[in-house]
Amino acid sequence: MKDQIGGSGVWNFPEIGTGEIDVVPIFAALEDAGFRGPCPVELEYQGEPWTSLETVQQGLTNSYAFLRRFIPEQELDLDSSLASGTRRPGGTT
Repeated sequence: MKDQIGGSGVWNFPEIGTGEIDVVPIFAALEDAGFRGPCPVELEYQGEPWTSLETVQQGLTNSYAFLRRFIPEQELDLDSSLASGTRRPGGTT
């Protein structure tokens, strides 16, 4: 999942929920289709000067918080699996 600011040809993919992409119909279509797979997040800022690691980490945290409301609780148990260290190789729990 990416958000975007600036339209076609502009390289600016900020934290999810702060750009121009309306994710509500995307998640509605996924829900209607019965999709229960992963939702990878990509952040790609404008380039030089390079975005600080702290800004990128905060962007990922904010994106997670924004996307969290679209994913039912029982289907996303990342917090507890990371806290307990029960993640298996390959990212599965």
